[in-house]
Amino acid sequence: MKPLASPFLWLVMAQGAMLATWFWRRGRGAAPADRRAMRVLAALWAAMTLLSLSPVARALALPLRIADSAPEAAPDVIFVLGDGLMRGASPADDRVTPVELDRARTAAMWWLERQTARIVVSGRSAASDRAPERLGELARAALLADGVPDSVITIEPYSRTTWEHVAGALRLPGISRGLRVGIVTSDWHMRRARGVFTGAFAGLQWRSAPEPRRAEGWSAFLPDALFLLDSEALVKEWIGNVVYALRRVGATS
Repeated sequence: MKPLASPFLWLVMAQGAMLATWFWRRGRGAAPADRRAMRVLAALWAAMTLLSLSPVARALALPLRIADSAPEAAPDVIFVLGDGLMRGASPADDRVTPVELDRARTAAMWWLERQTARIVVSGRSAASDRAPERLGELARAALLADGVPDSVITIEPYSRTTWEHVAGALRLPGISRGLRVGIVTSDWHMRRARGVFTGAFAGLQWRSAPEPRRAEGWSAFLPDALFLLDSEALVKEWIGNVVYALRRVGATS
């Protein structure tokens, strides 16, 4: 019964009950402006509730996914695209996000298949009080824990966004457009990432980290704050895909 213990669930239910009570007891006699305001609040509540459901988050993610590329010759470089870090009280207490950890594990499994590629951890730490390479250091630690030797790992601390990953990579010694590269990111982010890397290098392969969490059974239809966070990220990803598509059109016109 763990889902029923969620404070978020009870907060959503309480808000819904209050809205229903208002419409039932006072809605008819309320001023038109008050009724309009309450309808807006009800619509916002309904949207928040829907976005908090596992099936809705999965529905947002499904069209963003693409199948992994067909197996080819081993890539020369595997790029692990950064997600971010969870700041601690000090840099020593920082941790990678679960999403970043999944990406690092996927990259490690790919590397272990042939053990020939170089791995580049892409992404600059967004926190102003952290060194630019802090995110890369944490991701490197995750790769080391999964059996990747430190000698093949390089940190790319220049790119702040997906759009900048290629430019950031090309600033590194030994990285050129003539290489065969592989990219690892979350399945819901792969479509946008692949669009950025396509045509930038001699060859491109990709592997997606595991799909986002989901609830099973009846609990899938209970509001959950974690799925609200997932839905928020997925809505941003949809917007990002549109923006990047327009940027690519502008760059080629």
